[in-house]
Amino acid sequence: MILIKQHNSQQVAHLYEHLFCMAVDGFFYEASLYPYLDYDISARVFPGGLIYADIALHTPDAKALKDKVTSISIALDDRSLNAATIQLMSELEQSLGVTGDKAPDFDAVRKELGVIDSSPWNDIDEVDLIDSRSIRLVAGSIYLTKEKKEMPARRVRVSFSLSQGFADAHLDLLPVFWLLARLMSANVLAALYSRDGFYGKGISHTPKGRTTRLIHDFNIVPHYPLDLKAVLATIEDALLDLHDTGAFTRLIADLHSISHGNSNHIFPDPEYMFNRTGLLLGTKGWNRIATDENCNLILSHMKVTVSTGRNRASVKVGQVLDIEQ
Repeated sequence: MILIKQHNSQQVAHLYEHLFCMAVDGFFYEASLYPYLDYDISARVFPGGLIYADIALHTPDAKALKDKVTSISIALDDRSLNAATIQLMSELEQSLGVTGDKAPDFDAVRKELGVIDSSPWNDIDEVDLIDSRSIRLVAGSIYLTKEKKEMPARRVRVSFSLSQGFADAHLDLLPVFWLLARLMSANVLAALYSRDGFYGKGISHTPKGRTTRLIHDFNIVPHYPLDLKAVLATIEDALLDLHDTGAFTRLIADLHSISHGNSNHIFPDPEYMFNRTGLLLGTKGWNRIATDENCNLILSHMKVTVSTGRNRASVKVGQVLDIEQ
């Protein structure tokens, strides 16, 4: 489903987009449904204050909530507003100003965001044509400062790595590792996004023959009091949620029963997997390697590392999930 809203203040619309993504993640989290496995959301703001949200619902449980998605309200408490503002500045690498006579008027920000929230979403199927060039933008309650690139973000990297000795000895299990890492990464993003205001810059993979790891890079504003151990604790909580609610088990069950001939969203692109592993894996291969035993074996040989500059903190996934090697 693709949803559209419009607001005449570009940066307030942008802030709303971030708050809505947080609200969607929170909505599905309350139902023990997770990004990548059950749903995905991609949102942005086009010129003209056009708020664009593309939400894909993958599983029956997520699809059963489709009619409620357009009724999701954003949170306007201090914590949520602070996290979304940090996200926005981390993305733009520029500071924001808040209007006010003598001091920043955050009540005005909440009021303007509430106006956007109360306006209905338009489904893309019901939209004819919107010409952004004809939309007249106005100054809102928040705005970008005039100085460009005055606040370069700090880079934070989260990597999900597999013991290289294990990887070399179990090449046929690498496809399962990559999908487990993708599931972990998507949910770590949601956690760091809403808790600390991290902005995800993208995912990369190490080339074949080197350390086997998936890398997720983030931006965070330079003045943020970054505590890598606290960040790692947030990641550990996200991994425990996936484990304790059976998300890993559900992923493996989907992979074990997939067929390229049906529309199961989990079926990995064979070309993607070949580029990651050098293996061309078909349905029979997934049926063979996607087992709970192999899942636990892989998790017990994984490590998560958070780093910025020369500072880093790491933890073994098996230790977090209490899985023996």
